[in-house]
Amino acid sequence: MISLRSLQTRTVRTVPEPEIYPLLEASNGSTHCLSERYKLRTHTRTLLKKTRPIFPADYSSESGAFPEYKNFCGFILEDPKPVDSSAGEVDLLVAVACVRSCSFDSFAEIFSMASKSRPGKLSVYLYVPNLIGYMRVLMNCFAFYISYSDKKLFSVLYFVSFVCDALDGWFARKFNQVSTFGAVLDMVTDRISTACLLVILSQVYRPGIVFLSLLALDIASHWLQMYSTFLVGKTSHKDVKDSSNWLFKAYYGNRMFMGYCCVACEVLYITLFLLAKSQNQDLTKVIMDALRQNLVLAVLLVLLLVGWAIKQAVNFIQMKTAADLCVDYDINNKQKP
Repeated sequence: MISLRSLQTRTVRTVPEPEIYPLLEASNGSTHCLSERYKLRTHTRTLLKKTRPIFPADYSSESGAFPEYKNFCGFILEDPKPVDSSAGEVDLLVAVACVRSCSFDSFAEIFSMASKSRPGKLSVYLYVPNLIGYMRVLMNCFAFYISYSDKKLFSVLYFVSFVCDALDGWFARKFNQVSTFGAVLDMVTDRISTACLLVILSQVYRPGIVFLSLLALDIASHWLQMYSTFLVGKTSHKDVKDSSNWLFKAYYGNRMFMGYCCVACEVLYITLFLLAKSQNQDLTKVIMDALRQNLVLAVLLVLLLVGWAIKQAVNFIQMKTAADLCVDYDINNKQKP
């Protein structure tokens, strides 16, 4: 029998899917019961904590049921990434240990309780990061409504909405409320808000085709990247570890670098909007005048332009890489008999 106490102090390797059934058969457990709850997710992990019960978050060890599991927290079912803990981390072998140390009835009761803790559709819509997403949508709607009548307030609201883009991700990880809907809401809000600002800038400056081209590149690169991500079976469009382009990997691999480029791009657009005194202004003339007038503004513009240029280069690389993946997918499918 596997000792649960011994598992508290060491890290066990992840059990791949093909090895799950033999382990369960060896432990006299129910493969059907486990597959129903786990959906046989690869690299499913369990996190050890001394102050929480083992299975669902709403299950209390104070009820007296399964007291031997009171030092364990629930299984992490939906996140295939490792979870850090000072107590260590264990994998599906812990589940096998639980099967071996209790009867099938107890095992079935545990997973029955776990299934009841599955979040409902409404609760996902009401996740904290998703609520922040709704607030961003409303904030942007009002900001663009007053964009011509109050430029300063528009700029503040737009920037606050942009900052909330980072906050919702932090809250999603903090409260374990990561959702596909939230990720899509986040990206759609980002793309639409940036697109609307670029359309406004295309009406303020000449040549307006510059901003419309940037809009087309932004949408095309992100749409292709998302489509190719799902096509090859990846879970995140930021997973570019297999890319051969160093800039592309550096952009998505370093949060600080990506943050600098994104902030520089959005702040540059806001700054250009604030610098415009009227419509149909020459873009080059406005930028050159700003560089000559104020040293601080000149340094700021240079830093923003560098980050903006890197982000546009990444957008182009992203579009080309994603297009190549789609073409490779077609070629591989045609080669199949």
